[in-house]
Amino acid sequence: MTGRGRFYFPCLLVISLLFPGINRLFMAKKAKPEVVVDERLSRKEYLRQRKVAEQTRQIKLAVMGVAALVGVILLTALVIEFVVRPRQPIVQVGDEAITLADWQKRVRFERAQILIGVDNAVNTFFNGDIGQAQTIFGQQLSQQFAILQDTEVFGEQVLNQMIDEILIRQEAQRRGIVVTSADVDKRLGERYNYFEGGLPTPLPTGTNTPVPTPSLTPIPTTATEGITVLLTLEPTLTPTVGPTSTPFPTATPVSLQAFEEAYAEELASYREKRVDQTIFRYVTEQQLYRERLLEALAEEKADEIRREELQFSLFVLSFETEAEAVEAQAQIAAADYLTVWNTVRSERLAAPPAAQDETGGGTDDRPGSTAAATEFVWRNQDSLNLSLGITNTNTIVDSLAVGQSSDILPYTGTDGVTRYYLVQLSGREMRFLPESNIEQQKQEMLSNWMQSARLDGFSDLGGWRGRAPRQPDVDPRYFVPQPTFTPEPFTADPS
Repeated sequence: MTGRGRFYFPCLLVISLLFPGINRLFMAKKAKPEVVVDERLSRKEYLRQRKVAEQTRQIKLAVMGVAALVGVILLTALVIEFVVRPRQPIVQVGDEAITLADWQKRVRFERAQILIGVDNAVNTFFNGDIGQAQTIFGQQLSQQFAILQDTEVFGEQVLNQMIDEILIRQEAQRRGIVVTSADVDKRLGERYNYFEGGLPTPLPTGTNTPVPTPSLTPIPTTATEGITVLLTLEPTLTPTVGPTSTPFPTATPVSLQAFEEAYAEELASYREKRVDQTIFRYVTEQQLYRERLLEALAEEKADEIRREELQFSLFVLSFETEAEAVEAQAQIAAADYLTVWNTVRSERLAAPPAAQDETGGGTDDRPGSTAAATEFVWRNQDSLNLSLGITNTNTIVDSLAVGQSSDILPYTGTDGVTRYYLVQLSGREMRFLPESNIEQQKQEMLSNWMQSARLDGFSDLGGWRGRAPRQPDVDPRYFVPQPTFTPEPFTADPS
């Protein structure tokens, strides 16, 4: 039997079972219509009655034929929609295909993951009070739910994620990297702080790095009619040693039973949203492949990873008027840079809090003062550019020796305001980068590999647009406006 025959034979069988009349029509022998002959009828009337009976039989056959045809069409459409189409590939990645059903299951899982995360946060931090959560994090919730409302965009993001996972897994397996079921079990345990009944392996102790020269101690000042008066420091008493703080409790190892209960509870939350919870384990496996390929690429291109870079420490005086910068330059010539810098910083620290920025500098509310004193300790050039709001700090740090002060440097920042700087370079050396920076370089390396792999690594076969599921959907309670308290107008007592 051909493939087409294997498809249509079950359809005809189902139709014959659903419509017994059709079954008798096609399976039984054709029987002549029985006409009850009334002996009192004339031959003409008898022939007319027989003709009417034949016409009625033909009409019945026609109706049954139409019903059978409609049944075949409906059944065929259902088979195509729910059996054939879900098995059709929508993307081909090498020798592996992503079917419509696989993609739709993953979209539902990703939607459920977002919704479960929101529900857990509301229950943990707000005791399930959605109104309070909307009051504090209304904008964040709206942005999160807006992602789910645009099903087309969200579905495409999920599809791209699935493509990346397959490309990564194929490349990892080509390099001999294998993730076993035991590896997945171990990672799932770590997710719930289960380490086979023990405690996690402590992180290695970091190597001490040279501590930079501390900033100068601010000069205690008070301002009276624009005159800065140095305060005499009173001797401080030796503090009495108090009781030592209570140490933090020792972590208790998570038992196997506690882990299994927590894992089962999370899977149940996906099951409640009618989501295939087995994808949870699959996603964990793909994450392990990603991490191991990342380390393999980093090891292969270890010479391309920067582990140290030239960094600088600066004392910076900034002014919004050239006249103030000239006056400060004259004070530096009469004393020294650090004395002037410390005096300006001390005045800023004595200013109202609203006049200070996160560095302790900022402009003062007092008229005529735009000076600000800041210090940058071991920053690379990009960080200095961002902090100062200019794009060419290399002209500053490259032209100064350590301990040398600059001339007045006018720069127009990214905000369009021209400021005048007096800078002293306090340090320049090659320093090791933090682990976060090295990890960022590894991620960029994997991202570059991924862009190259996607160029001809997959084929979009179509058939997925407009078919992204909307389930599970957002709890409608999150869209209900919460009542706001409106105080009653005050009315004076007539008495």
